[in-house]
Order: sequence, then C-alpha cells, then structure tokens
Amino acid sequence: MFWRKANAAPRESETLRRAREQFGTGDAQSALGTLQQALTEQPEDRAAYAFAAELLAAMGAEEEAALFQAATQSEPLQALFDLGMHFAEADQPLAEPFLQRAFELSGHPIAALALAETKRGNFQIEAAAEVLRRADPLPYWGQVELARTELMLGQPDRARQLPREAAQVPVAEREHYATSTQRLSDMLARFEAATRPGLARPLAEWTIREWHFVQYGAAILDYMDERVGAGALEVAGGRYVYQSGGTDEVALILHKLRQFLQDVGQVPPVVWAVPERDSEVLGRALASLLGVPLVTGERPQGAALIVAADSKFLLQSERDVEELGTVRPGQVVFAYTVNWVDAGNVTPDVAGLLSQMYVFPWAGARCASTWTTPKNRRWNRPNPTSAPPRPSRRRYLPRPPGPTPASRRRWRFTAHCAAN
Repeated sequence: MFWRKANAAPRESETLRRAREQFGTGDAQSALGTLQQALTEQPEDRAAYAFAAELLAAMGAEEEAALFQAATQSEPLQALFDLGMHFAEADQPLAEPFLQRAFELSGHPIAALALAETKRGNFQIEAAAEVLRRADPLPYWGQVELARTELMLGQPDRARQLPREAAQVPVAEREHYATSTQRLSDMLARFEAATRPGLARPLAEWTIREWHFVQYGAAILDYMDERVGAGALEVAGGRYVYQSGGTDEVALILHKLRQFLQDVGQVPPVVWAVPERDSEVLGRALASLLGVPLVTGERPQGAALIVAADSKFLLQSERDVEELGTVRPGQVVFAYTVNWVDAGNVTPDVAGLLSQMYVFPWAGARCASTWTTPKNRRWNRPNPTSAPPRPSRRRYLPRPPGPTPASRRRWRFTAHCAAN
C-alpha cells in the first residue's frame, strides 16, 4: 500500500526508560501515560512497541498488546498506519503522531485523509485542510473532503467548483462517492443560505449555532456566551463543559423548542420519549406544552417528536441507528443535551445545548466525572479547544474510504453518580 521506506528506529529515549522504571515499581498506569509520551515523541520506536505489548498484556489488554507486538514485525510504514488507524477508531490522541509520521513518509492520500479526519476531530480545521492540500495526488474523494474541510473554515470556493471538476472524473468513481458529494452539496447550500446578506449575522460573528446548522442541517437552542460570564464564548466556542441546570433553564429550552417547531411548521401530532427517567420527564413536559398526547411502547415510525434527555440514549441498538439515521416526514428528533466530545452516529434534528455533562434539577445526585477505559486503562486525552463543530453528518457519521481497522474499541467518558 505504501511505497517509501521509513527511517531506522531511533535509539531508546529517556522517556521510554522512565516508563520502564515506573512499570518496574508496579505503577502500570503511570507507565502507560509515560509510554504515550514516548510514542508521541518517537512514533517509529520499535523498542516502545515491544514495551507497549509487554505493558498492555500485563494490564489485561491482550488485543492491544497483540497489535503492538504485530507492529514490531511489520514494515515500519505499515506499522505506523495500522497503529494510527486503531487509535483513530478509539478516538485517542495517539492517533495523530502515528498518522502524521505515516503521511510525512508516504504522502499517500489515504494517510492524508485519516490524518485530516483526526485533526478535524481535535478541532484543528486549518491543519486538516493543509494536510489534504499536501497530498499528492489527491483523488476525487479527497477533493470532496478538502472542499468540506475548507467550507468549515468559511472558504466555499472549492465546494462551488467541484461539480464542474467532477465531470472529468470516471462515472464509476463519481457514483461510488455520490453520497459524500451530495452531503457536500447540501452543506454548501446551507452555507449559502446562512451567509445571505440581510438574513444572518456576518460570518466573522458566527457562533456554534450557525456552524452546527451548516454541517448538519440541525438546530441548537442554547449556547454558552457572555450571558454566563465575560469571555464565556471563548472557552469552547459556545459549548458547555459541565452544566447543572435549574428548572428555569429547562423550562426556557423547552419553550424555545415549542417556538422553533411552530416557526418551521413541524408541531408533531404525538410525543414519544426514550424509556429513561430524564427523557420521560422531558417528554411529559413537552407533550403538555405542545398540547399533544404522549405515547408509549414502540417508537413511532411516522410523524412524532422523539425526545431524549441525552443523545446517547437515542442509540441502543443497530436498529436505532438505521431508523433514526433516516429522515422521516414529520418526525423530529430532539436531544436536550449532546455530548460534543463523543463520536456519534446520529445527529438530532434539534439539540437543546452541547455539553460534556449535564445534570437535571430533579436528579438529586452528586456526580463526579472521570475518563475511564476498559480494565482501568487510561490513555491521556487532550483538552478540547474552541473551534467550529466537530465533524459528523446530518444523522449519519461518515467513514473515510480506505482500510477498516481490525478492531474497534471505544474509551468512554463516564459519570459516576451517587445519591446525596
């Protein structure tokens, strides 16, 4: 797949030696954090791969241990790509140094796309665009991704030109990527609508609300700005990190939803709530507010307001992804809160707000938040930054063309709550 040889492995680093010492004293979790630093500094270090296999096996992570063990025997460039794709699928920060080095050594468009997707996921939109511009050659699907990335920077020219350039692309290739092309076209249409003079605020003044609409065709009812405090909009671009809402805030967002549904002519005939306590409370309130019945049992397939307290409650099975990933006439999917650092397969039509954690006023609980991994393994995550929205799609999350990793493991942000 790749054609340029990687350089010889560097000498063992001081960081790796420190990780070995920590493991030798029995502190495996600290050794894992130090190992992450060593791999970030020297992603081609075969000695670090071998130690990672030993450490992870000792921590009970046999699958990842095998991945690193295989990397010690693989062609260097392929090892970089395999490790990078594994951590990209796991939404972990180690993906970037592996994929960055793979791209530097190969210039391959698949490595470019994987690296760009990782950078976009870390809110490095300009850096993602620059990676795709440097890929040589950049095939048609890469051009689509570059146009989409530049559109996220407020640069629509490539997206406008692409339909004309697509005429030179073989029909079979165009048809294979027709869905991605259509999403780009839809995104451009929303961008043009949102920047129409006299109808919206200038591009330089856009908040998360406008960007969310452009990317997903979806609405956000509330966002964090100077009403919360001076400079609040700069913290995370309008997203909340932690929010403990009061009854007035919940009522305001539900009233905003009612007004929104009335304005767009989508008042539903019924309300259905995810069978979960917070969602059911919101569902009852919305049914009363809208003056329509609250239905129970199977989720309606026709016109209805689908209510979830958190977007994570929408997806409990593959069937949920299939059904909610399809826009149905008269059906509106509403999630009061959407966790903006979690990858998701479905984007709700309307979000109350974006927050990493939200506690409802009736929760009656004391919550502590921790980043956790299976078997207590924890690769350190970077702090999120202010930027346009994290890439996803209007109801389905796109997957890049190219290799599919052999394994898919999700590290999750878990809230541990204990009653007062």
